[in-house]
Amino acid sequence: MRRKRKEPPDARVVPVPVRSFGFNERSKDSVNFTKDSKAIKNNCKDNIAYLCGPPGLYQTTAMKLQVQIQMNEALFLRDPMGSELGRKIIRHSVELIYTNGFEAFTFKKLAEEIATTEAGVYRYFENKHKLLVYLAAWYWAWLEFQISYQTNNIQEPQLKIKKVIRLLASEVEDNPDTAFVNENLLHRIIIADGSKAYLTKQVGEDNRLQFFKPYKDLCALIGTMILECNAKYKYPKSLASTIVEMAHFQNFFMNNLPS
Repeated sequence: MRRKRKEPPDARVVPVPVRSFGFNERSKDSVNFTKDSKAIKNNCKDNIAYLCGPPGLYQTTAMKLQVQIQMNEALFLRDPMGSELGRKIIRHSVELIYTNGFEAFTFKKLAEEIATTEAGVYRYFENKHKLLVYLAAWYWAWLEFQISYQTNNIQEPQLKIKKVIRLLASEVEDNPDTAFVNENLLHRIIIADGSKAYLTKQVGEDNRLQFFKPYKDLCALIGTMILECNAKYKYPKSLASTIVEMAHFQNFFMNNLPS
């Protein structure tokens, strides 16, 4: 009788979670999930999809996260994720805003950095404010995914909230798999310049266009966790936004106004 081959003790099929976040114009829903096998989906909370690799493929490396974020189309004239130039605009704008600050950032400087014309940048974004809102929206959707994924298996409500606060207050590491954006630098931009995305005269119109929906979705998610701790608490979303903003403000104060 032929003996069945045993796998190495450390070999295992590593599931690759794939979740698509962002703006869905038709349903007004910010989440669009990838289809998956019924058996695996039944073990996933919040319908986070886990896609295993091909049969016979064993990976011993750490799990990789693939995040696809669908952006509100009103933020751009042409989807920057649809071309190499567009991805370069996103990547280098993050680097330039981080280095020089949002006030000093211009499309002319960006065009010089990526060896294109200023008109070429304007084909993607109407102005630098729309670009900043785009970056902020991407970050909030990405952060919502991180919180959903890393609290997925935590059952105790208080432990879940502590995990959220730890994620908000911790340094963000860049994921090399998302070569079009440096998450670490983008995190620092949100801390220093993120409020400029909505502290404007046109905030009402921007809100009508749902530019801030990813931020609201993040606060709603954290608010749900707060209600798990205390179902009678009256202002879960308000407390959630306070937690998010204070985590960023204290980070800014620590590095710029330590006293």
